[in-house]
Amino acid sequence: MLSEQQAGVRPRLLPDVLSLVELQRSGVPHTDDTLKYRYRLENGRYVFPACRATVLALYDGQALVPEVSEAQRCGVILDRTCFYSEQGGQSHDQGYLIRGGLEDVLYSVEAVIRAGGYVVHQVTVPDLLKTGDQVQLHLNEAHRLSCMVKHTATHILNFALRKVLGPSVQQRGSHISADHLRFDFSVKGSLSSSQLQQVETCVNEIISANMVVHSSEVPLQKARTIQGLRTVDEIYPDPVRVVSFEVPVSELLDGGSVRETSVELCCGTHLLQTSAIEDLVIISEKQLVKGISRIIAVTGQDAVQ
Repeated sequence: MLSEQQAGVRPRLLPDVLSLVELQRSGVPHTDDTLKYRYRLENGRYVFPACRATVLALYDGQALVPEVSEAQRCGVILDRTCFYSEQGGQSHDQGYLIRGGLEDVLYSVEAVIRAGGYVVHQVTVPDLLKTGDQVQLHLNEAHRLSCMVKHTATHILNFALRKVLGPSVQQRGSHISADHLRFDFSVKGSLSSSQLQQVETCVNEIISANMVVHSSEVPLQKARTIQGLRTVDEIYPDPVRVVSFEVPVSELLDGGSVRETSVELCCGTHLLQTSAIEDLVIISEKQLVKGISRIIAVTGQDAVQ
């Protein structure tokens, strides 16, 4: 096996257990990352919130430090962030930080990772950075929007597979990046080209219907009572985020809707309406092992091409 360095992948600067305990002992609050969900549609364009934050802690790969010098890699923990940290199969956001008073110096964010309630922004520092510094966060909006498109498309694909192949289809894993989506699911054999076409047709009908995507935080036990809820085999937070299409989550909780729709527990960032996906094309489907298949799909202009 290649090490991360040999493979050209930079090792992640994730605070160790001792550093996490030290953060808690020092009274450093968990990162408020609720801004990652606070975007809106305005005249057909997605508007993402501005975010200013304070540096609460710095991790140099060995320990928590009060400051880091030029060209040093570190993990930056802020009081708040609008960046999405890698979780739920979705890639982390990209972007940069600007330190107060240094508007022309960009602190590029290489990765965003969660560790014990803290969101860690991995940065190679172009200039001195110390705890207490004020920073402004700048999100790569095109990258985020591409991830939102792929994540919403993944939920639709999950729904379409179940509709075409029957209720025995279960999600076994997924990965969402800006350029494609990967979806693993249980199935008895490889899909025929006719079945794949039916799945694509079902997905694209939902896309063109421009369905509203609803999301709401719900107590975990209450969420589990929703009829038709899709989950994967993992530990969910409490309360948990529920994402549904066309039918509001409140209506599903009341049991007042008998409409068949996509509804899943999901911490990802989603579109507010499905039409922005434009199109979905399955570019490959193969059996990983007996009973588990993997689909790779593209959306938008990549799908058109």
